[in-house]
Amino acid sequence: MALKIIQTTMSAGEVSESAASRIDLELFNKALKLAKNVYVNWTGNVVKREGSQMIAQDDNVLRIEGFMFNGEQKYLLAFKTTGVDVYYDSSVVATVSETFTEKQIKEFKYTQSGDVFIIFHNDFMPKKLVRTAHTTWTISSLSFTNIPYYAFGNVTTSAPNSNLTYSSASGNTKITFGSSVATSGWVGQKIYLDKGGSLEIYKYTSGTVVWGKWKVEPPDSAVVPSYEWELDTGYEPVMSATRGYPSCGCFGKSRLYMAGIKDIPQCILGSNVDDYFNFDTGTGLADEGIMYVLDTFSPIQSLVFNQTLLAFTKDTEHFLNYTSSGVITPETFNMSLSSKHGSSCEPIDLDGVTIFAEKSGCVLRTFVYDDNMRNYNAENVSVLAPHLIKSVKKMATRQSYDKNPNNLAYILNKDGTITLFNLLREQNLRAFSRCETRGSYIDLCSVGDNVYCLCDRDIAGTTKRFIERFDNDYQLDCGIQKTSVDNETEWSGLGVFDGMDMDVVGDEMFYSGQYPVEDGAMTGVSGLEGVQPDVLGVGDGFKKIEVGFGFLPEITTVGLEYQSDAGISFGKTKRLVYFNAKVIDTLGINISYNGNKYKINYIQFGEDTLNNKLNLETGFKKVYAGGYGDILEVTVAQDFPTKFNLVGFEVGVE
Repeated sequence: MALKIIQTTMSAGEVSESAASRIDLELFNKALKLAKNVYVNWTGNVVKREGSQMIAQDDNVLRIEGFMFNGEQKYLLAFKTTGVDVYYDSSVVATVSETFTEKQIKEFKYTQSGDVFIIFHNDFMPKKLVRTAHTTWTISSLSFTNIPYYAFGNVTTSAPNSNLTYSSASGNTKITFGSSVATSGWVGQKIYLDKGGSLEIYKYTSGTVVWGKWKVEPPDSAVVPSYEWELDTGYEPVMSATRGYPSCGCFGKSRLYMAGIKDIPQCILGSNVDDYFNFDTGTGLADEGIMYVLDTFSPIQSLVFNQTLLAFTKDTEHFLNYTSSGVITPETFNMSLSSKHGSSCEPIDLDGVTIFAEKSGCVLRTFVYDDNMRNYNAENVSVLAPHLIKSVKKMATRQSYDKNPNNLAYILNKDGTITLFNLLREQNLRAFSRCETRGSYIDLCSVGDNVYCLCDRDIAGTTKRFIERFDNDYQLDCGIQKTSVDNETEWSGLGVFDGMDMDVVGDEMFYSGQYPVEDGAMTGVSGLEGVQPDVLGVGDGFKKIEVGFGFLPEITTVGLEYQSDAGISFGKTKRLVYFNAKVIDTLGINISYNGNKYKINYIQFGEDTLNNKLNLETGFKKVYAGGYGDILEVTVAQDFPTKFNLVGFEVGVE
């Protein structure tokens, strides 16, 4: 009699080859050796990932980013060297002209608040892309006031031959000299009084009058004689065409933070409260600007505000330690070193947790505050699936919504694949799977609950670039859908696929096969792949078709083991007797074992079966198989791209 091995959940997702043999781990009975083109749901089942809708074909697009004005108005920004195309739904609603280099487009960081999207790069003053109306967008360089000064080189101290008087002993003050000694170059420089007190000059009026702001207030308001004060020079604006500009930034606690300035990449600037483009550090009052330099040689690459300010450098991670009141002031601003991993791309927020790929690009880490340690933990969450984290280029998130209950991270790898990561902290769920397509993923981004990708695909021997949106209503990748009132076998409007044999799904779930596209049209579209056209009533074509690139879901079990009176089966020869899959709303699956493939019949029997189209199936689908082996790994897949939802399985083994 065959022994039964039952696996009712696959919630651990895909694990590496080495982890797939760890029968001592609790997750062994929840894991898979392969999870391709599927989502691992928090309920434990695996479901075929959605297809993607073709939004546009544009070889000039180099990068895409999301813009959310509110919950209803969500835009996609497509960056080119000539500017930005703004998409709403599937159409371009605005084009903004601006000159970028390819390098700048690939490297820039951004942040958004309301209708303002700010672009950061070392080469230029931060730019703002502004939505003034649905179809009206503008781009321009930001204009900052009171940019702080910094001594990049040596400071020179001199004692000009003149007395001085000041109009106020606090705040801003007018400085009057007894003789004409001041120049316009004194702006940003500092005056120190022998009796105590220092100020920074912010305005030049004439050789005898300048304006300054006290950094340290003087003890009185008396006239200061000649040679009882000194002038320090050598200070420059912290950002300029000479010294470079910030490479990253974020909004948080009513301030705009910027960092990664080219010639002082460890510096963080914080704006005045509720005055985002004013960086006046003043006298250090609670609502005034902030200038802080990290105690590290590593340049800041990313700023994130998640409960507090986080700074990710090339080699380290830092967090802002501030008072329990939650108020951030120049006096309390202090960044603490947390860990030394470094980051390779912009971090993301998933399920309330900051996630980053360390500088090697091959390890995924969470960044979570530990109250007991009073520090952040940077846990390696990809330790059991390191093979799926392959030189990470970019990440995007999609929170759970009505069509997909998972909190998902889409991780773009350098090899053009996407790794999917499902995180549900309260259930301790961490599951990886992989997303592959007939082409290469170049970029991705999220806009609310939509995820877009930029993909290069071969079209009749020429590489074409497509903007696509993952969509639960699509079964194919780069899909185009067409509808008709009556059943049709001829379809037009497919010119983008000219010269290709393209996959076709009819009436949302029936795979009809591949058909050539010539002069933008496809003919003879009818029938179900592998079935005589008239048998199931699909010989007259379809009322709706989807044309695109097919992809197939595929899962492989870890080496299934069992306990018997003879001991654990690990390493012993076993025979597969049967495989019994439980599916929901699935059409057509097969299993493979030891190089043999077994189809599970999807032809339905009963009254009125003939001349009626197939229905999605729910229940157990059992197939008897055979073959011996030391490792019992079974693959479940499909022969054609339609619905797939595997809930669990039972295996009979001897």
